[in-house]
Amino acid sequence: MKLDFNYSQYLNLKSQELLYKEKAKDKKKELNKEFIKENKTSIRILDCMIIGIFILNVIAFFITNSLIFKENPEPEFYEANPIASKVYNFEDPPEEKRAAFNLSFISFMIMGLIWAMFLYSYYWARSNIVNNLQLWTFCFCVVCFVIPLFFDFIKNISLLTGKLIWGA
Repeated sequence: MKLDFNYSQYLNLKSQELLYKEKAKDKKKELNKEFIKENKTSIRILDCMIIGIFILNVIAFFITNSLIFKENPEPEFYEANPIASKVYNFEDPPEEKRAAFNLSFISFMIMGLIWAMFLYSYYWARSNIVNNLQLWTFCFCVVCFVIPLFFDFIKNISLLTGKLIWGA
């Protein structure tokens, strides 16, 4: 079975296309490394901003959750397993206590997913910067992400400070 001449040309062109795509990808990586070396300070500042705002966001999350806890809670014991509570005639927790835990856990998971998506997109964008326009666009996007999170942290710190000072 002899291959058609047009099909063999197609295969040859397809292999050349893949080879050129690989060469373009390698060249873009080289350009990115050179550009990052030239703009080391800007990239490091952005990296420090991301690390700092991540830490502040986690702290703000725990401050928010700590503000809703009672100062001197009364110990209450409930069976966590609903099947065991029915079998052994134990008391189920009230629905609002179960819902509060679920809401806190779900919000923590959502925060983790959002941060995972943001950090992946940050890494992808950082590894594809090859010119000044892309760098300034990248800086603008990072600053637009960092500013609301910073104000959220400031709001949570001020609420905690007010609660500690005035005991509200």
